[in-house]
Amino acid sequence: MRYLKENTATRVTVGPFLDKTDGITPEIALTVTACLLTFVVDDAGVPTLVLDVAPTASAGANDMVHITSDAAGFYDLELAAANVNYTGRAILAITDAAVHLPVFHEFQIVSANVYDSLFTDGDVLDVNTTTIAAAAAQTVRDEILPTQNVAFNNLPFLWVAASDHVTPVTSATTTSVTRSIDGGAFGSGTGTINEVANGMYSYDASQADMNGGVIIFRFAATGGTPGAPDDAFVTVITGGGV
Repeated sequence: MRYLKENTATRVTVGPFLDKTDGITPEIALTVTACLLTFVVDDAGVPTLVLDVAPTASAGANDMVHITSDAAGFYDLELAAANVNYTGRAILAITDAAVHLPVFHEFQIVSANVYDSLFTDGDVLDVNTTTIAAAAAQTVRDEILPTQNVAFNNLPFLWVAASDHVTPVTSATTTSVTRSIDGGAFGSGTGTINEVANGMYSYDASQADMNGGVIIFRFAATGGTPGAPDDAFVTVITGGGV
């Protein structure tokens, strides 16, 4: 697999061209204008015929000439910018059934930025830092790192039956919550437990509940359907004090 730069004229080595009779002898003096040049690109996943022409010997968009002093049957082929104005996989075939065996080459056409970053010293890969920063801020604030010493709502947890440790418990009764803050002893939580559905509940933690860097919540109940649940534990890491 070779790489081509999008929308950029280039020259590629093609071959070897071998005699169609014995499949061994290199063809180093082809009449290139008798060949058929076929170039297909998977443009957005759809095979697209880009070239279906005879190469030109000189002064054309698709010149193909024998490489000087080569004895193995290799040629220099020009591809115009318009030929590679795509991104995606590509396959090149050069045929002349009367003279040589078919020649096939596969390519990957990539954007100029990717090509220059990988194969030259002229560029670096683009990174959309604005988008990354925005996504990171959303994740840290809302999902991973709530703010220390600030009330935090809708902390989810699951209650399952103590009888089998699997079945979700609904309508839990005589519920309670305790929490350990920064490795301290468990003390009573001062927030509110709310039932969501299917054994899922949420806890609205108070400011006092959140006054630490690492908080372990323990949720307990003495009744429910189909029975009392196992205690549920949730660990919260906060994002620093305010």
